[in-house]
Amino acid sequence: MRKLLFILAALAALGLGMLARSWLSVAPAAVPDLAVEFPDLEGKRHRLEEWKGKILVVNFWATWCPPCLEEMPEFVKLQDELGPRGLQFVGIAIDDAKSVANFLASKPVNYPILIGEDGGEAWAAKLGNRMSVLPFSAVFDFSGKLAHVQAGLFRRDDLLQVVDSLQKAPAR
Repeated sequence: MRKLLFILAALAALGLGMLARSWLSVAPAAVPDLAVEFPDLEGKRHRLEEWKGKILVVNFWATWCPPCLEEMPEFVKLQDELGPRGLQFVGIAIDDAKSVANFLASKPVNYPILIGEDGGEAWAAKLGNRMSVLPFSAVFDFSGKLAHVQAGLFRRDDLLQVVDSLQKAPAR
């Protein structure tokens, strides 16, 4: 009887683990295109397809998110290093414009920051961020096709591996 209870508990744990993994996964249901648009700090609207033709890293972040703020200095360095080779970062702040402007006044970045207060989380969910995790990054190839998503901190080495594979991929 004890063995049977152990086996049933193990099967239940396995089933719950598989269910949780599928529910928490960051695989997009239907890959959206880059026609989505968000305003910058001045209110000018930008479509993400403006950066088609580059490897585009769209990073969802917030001023109140410590891991978001931790990865931003590395993104600044990588924008400087790899921007000339076709890499473009775009930040989408899941925050209000005033908070973002105040933050950027003391910690400026060298890539565009758009305000995703209205619609940013919904677009991130379409990209696969079902749990609204921040930071969340989506990497698009030169043709604008979603190539990689990263929930949580995007470390330099992991990002470089993704970018390197996209730069080496044959043109489509």
